[in-house]
Amino acid sequence: MNNKSSVLLEFDKILNLLLEHCISEEGRRQLKLQQLFYKKDSLSLFHNLISQLRTLLESDEVFPAVNFPEIEFLLSVFIKEGTSLDGIDLFHISQFIDSSLKVKSYITNTKITDLNSICEVAGKIPQLDFLVTEIVSVINSTGQIRDDHPELKNLRKGLGELNNKISVLSSSYITENRNLYQTDVPTQKGGRIVLPLKSNFKGRVKGIIHDISARGNILYVEPFDILDLNNKIAVQEHEISIIANRIFRELTEKVRIEIENLKILISSFSFIDTLIARAKFSIQYNCFRPEISNLKIDLKKARHILLGNEAVPITITMEEGLHALIITGPNAGGKTVSIKTVGLLAMMNQFGIQIPAEEGSSLPVFDGIFADIGDDQSIEESLSTFSGHMKNIASILEESSSKSLVLLDELGSGTDPGEGAAIAMAVLDSLISKGAIVLTTSHHGLLKNYGYTREGVMNASMEFDEGTHSSTYRVVLGMPGDSHAVEIARYSGIPEKVIDKVQIYLKDKQTEVGRMISELEKKHQSAGRREDAITQREKILKNQIRENDLKFLSFRQAENELKKKKNAESSRFLREARKTLENLVRELKEGEINQHKTKKVKNFLSDIDKQIDLEKKSLEEFILNSPDNLKGEELEPGMNVLIGEYRRPGVVVRKGKKRDWIINTGALKMSVNINEIYPGAEPVQEKMYGVDTSTVKASNPARFNLDLRGFRLEAALIIIEKQIDNALMSGLDTFNIIHGKGEGVLSTGVQKYLRTENSVKEFYFAHPEDGGFGKTIVILKE
Repeated sequence: MNNKSSVLLEFDKILNLLLEHCISEEGRRQLKLQQLFYKKDSLSLFHNLISQLRTLLESDEVFPAVNFPEIEFLLSVFIKEGTSLDGIDLFHISQFIDSSLKVKSYITNTKITDLNSICEVAGKIPQLDFLVTEIVSVINSTGQIRDDHPELKNLRKGLGELNNKISVLSSSYITENRNLYQTDVPTQKGGRIVLPLKSNFKGRVKGIIHDISARGNILYVEPFDILDLNNKIAVQEHEISIIANRIFRELTEKVRIEIENLKILISSFSFIDTLIARAKFSIQYNCFRPEISNLKIDLKKARHILLGNEAVPITITMEEGLHALIITGPNAGGKTVSIKTVGLLAMMNQFGIQIPAEEGSSLPVFDGIFADIGDDQSIEESLSTFSGHMKNIASILEESSSKSLVLLDELGSGTDPGEGAAIAMAVLDSLISKGAIVLTTSHHGLLKNYGYTREGVMNASMEFDEGTHSSTYRVVLGMPGDSHAVEIARYSGIPEKVIDKVQIYLKDKQTEVGRMISELEKKHQSAGRREDAITQREKILKNQIRENDLKFLSFRQAENELKKKKNAESSRFLREARKTLENLVRELKEGEINQHKTKKVKNFLSDIDKQIDLEKKSLEEFILNSPDNLKGEELEPGMNVLIGEYRRPGVVVRKGKKRDWIINTGALKMSVNINEIYPGAEPVQEKMYGVDTSTVKASNPARFNLDLRGFRLEAALIIIEKQIDNALMSGLDTFNIIHGKGEGVLSTGVQKYLRTENSVKEFYFAHPEDGGFGKTIVILKE
């Protein structure tokens, strides 16, 4: 990473924002040491980890409550045998291990699929839970050995009794002779209980004087009976200290045995912590993973994170083969911010951070990102602004390559305009000859002309609103920008007399380039308004199509419901009719056939006929009221229509008998009832096809061959449906399909599935006996 370019592009500030999302000091330390990726494969794998971890963090699964005290520095403390950690350090180690294992479990035990890569990384954290159990069973959260420890339980109990005795005894001294003592509370000197005796009562209490106050008016006396208890307490505390130190050494030794695994745990979790920081950063700033391209830059609505809500999204596209983009336009128009945004997002991408741009954006993997932005004036080094820029650019020319990104702000400025423009063009020539990708800003008119005439170079500008006399901060590709210096000067408060003088000086000096730019800006604004109008019409059309689709779906649902209802009614009618018929048959069998029984049978048959007529009328009304059904008066010869349940395309020839029409389907003409005719689209040009059959019996079963090579989708579907019908009529259960990918065997009577993807239509066949999809796939190119 070029440190100077990193600072100029403010990547260091992005890194500081990223560090805030780490949950451990070890993770922050590792993040600071990480570098940019310069290989596509490595960067792609790293971005996979971030994407998977982000998916998990954005799910309903709750991130565990964890605490990561800093422990890495302790490794150098207890690595030598014989050394011992104190209780609080041991407890911190147990906390770090326990929290790491919680994060490991959160990742590896997720119910979300397709997280294999991040699960593999988390799986590298060693399972040191036994160390946690060992430590917390002995040490509490304050770093002290637990009160119920078997080796210390009795000793601590005895110590407590001694402390209670000495407290009672020392208090009794003061309460019985209150006037002898300075305060009514015993104190401590050197860890021993003493009494604050007034100096004028020196001989009244027998004991050892441990200290005297500064003014000499208080003697700190340890009476002999309290002395004995203090000695016993000291001995008891010493015994406890010896046992506690031994316990700490034993625990330290157990941790030391696992020091290599502990190092792996710290390193593995610290790496995961850097991934967590990146994923949280992406969620907070609504970032997305860019696609990795060869040499194409395509940023859609990219934002500069450090500008916050004030950032205006920019869209910049540099196709492969385009090596330089020259951005011109007014001061404070957003030129510098635009190229800094491109450079910053390139750095973020190669640092494994998702970028603040829309999905579908793409960036190459650069082998170096170089920038010359801002004022490089240096008093200490006796460098002017121009000299500072030249020194930096010289370094860039030496270090850059064919895979570098170079960002140059105000190239050629700070000196004579003619010489500055010549230097700028020469620098661009050098970088372009290397194959580097360059984004530069400038006000030089000669560079605008260079952008038109030099191969591999494109002009761009920052859009300027003449109504508000301010920039819209929108990048306009393919068109140079005017500086609008006069308009900005007038709007900024320069007196009108001065502006008039400016116009006089410019009157004879304005170049053809300036006039050309003005005209181009007007044409671009006009084109933009037309584009907005077209976009609006497209939205309206899409909404209408969607509404029609919803209406059609609603109709189909109603149709299915009605069919179910009709089927239920028919089934009920048949059941009742069968029951009535069975009763009539039983009555006829019992006894003689008379006039009454005969009349009853005739009435039954008459009722059935009436019911059938009612069902026919109901069905006809349903078909006539169908939203997509054509009425007879709407049909005309030559009209494109769809016929039948499968909506085969055809052309109306003429009116037939009654409610029938003669329809030409390409292969034949047929008479079709108006109820089976639907509105059609443009006719599909189909190739003629035929099927040869033979009645000669052979030893092997007959099999149809269907050649679909070269057929368009619509024609192929009709052929396939026809061939299935032929096969069924001939008693065959399979036939061959010949297509671009070889031969496949298709079972007849199967369900058809259709899908559109990348301009390739795929026709799927399912074999019911195999219970699966896609046993035979016919791929039909458009």
